[in-house]
Amino acid sequence: MQFRRVRRDDQDHIERLLARRSGADQRDALTEYKVAKRRSGEAIEVVAVDSQGIAGYAIAAQHGDGGYGIELVPRPGTAEVQVAVGLMRQLCASLPPETSGYVWAWRDADITAAEAMDFMRTRRLITMERWLDESDDLDPVVPAGFRLRRFVVGEDEAAWVRVNRRAFAHHPETSAIDEADLRRRQSEDWFDPAGFILAVDDADEVVGYCWTKLHPGSLGEIYIIGVVPEVRGSGLGRALLDAGLADLHRRQGAGRVQLYMDGDDVKLTDFYAANGFTRTFETFAYELVCQPKR
Repeated sequence: MQFRRVRRDDQDHIERLLARRSGADQRDALTEYKVAKRRSGEAIEVVAVDSQGIAGYAIAAQHGDGGYGIELVPRPGTAEVQVAVGLMRQLCASLPPETSGYVWAWRDADITAAEAMDFMRTRRLITMERWLDESDDLDPVVPAGFRLRRFVVGEDEAAWVRVNRRAFAHHPETSAIDEADLRRRQSEDWFDPAGFILAVDDADEVVGYCWTKLHPGSLGEIYIIGVVPEVRGSGLGRALLDAGLADLHRRQGAGRVQLYMDGDDVKLTDFYAANGFTRTFETFAYELVCQPKR
């Protein structure tokens, strides 16, 4: 089996691999951030090649803190652990020495490969879900001094980027979203500015938001939700969540909703659990070592 950097003539084969992997796993083969970086050509990509063609694919995309996030896509049923280890080694050889970042793994093969290379598990991303019904259609109770409104395309981009960076200063992937990344998302078929709810204060400054997304099959998502540090604890986060849930069910027709969050944030996990969400999936982050033990 050969491991190498991606070439231009690999692209169609990679797309077929991603589609096959998504079908086998019943979930997207890559996260949205990696898909965007792949489309823009702002990533390092490698493949595994055997006699049947592309046996695996891996991508390393840089985040705002300078570190890289890596995701692996072995071909279903093809020596997946061997492929995953080879892909990680090839990426390590392609990245600058001492590069920081994480390998994100949730398939058994990817987790086994990361641990076989002595990468240390450091973070956990969890998916939480709940059903929606008529009880979610009530208007939110907004704390005094704030009001909610819809996102206005062409006017709110810069303000949202500033607030998002402050709300997620601790999160390298989410805080890295800039105006170009935001506009790329606005060009996607799923983008709906009416489902992008902003919270503003008495000075009309944006201080929080709840961005929703509707997937096929009436599955809604609290895509990103955040408030700036100085208004945390005011009840504004709960009001934004309620507004997002109401919009997903009442206007967008979602029957179920999901969200993604840091699984080690006990306070936030408890907050969503108290609002009816339960854990359904976990992804683990392994600290990247460009010259792992052999």
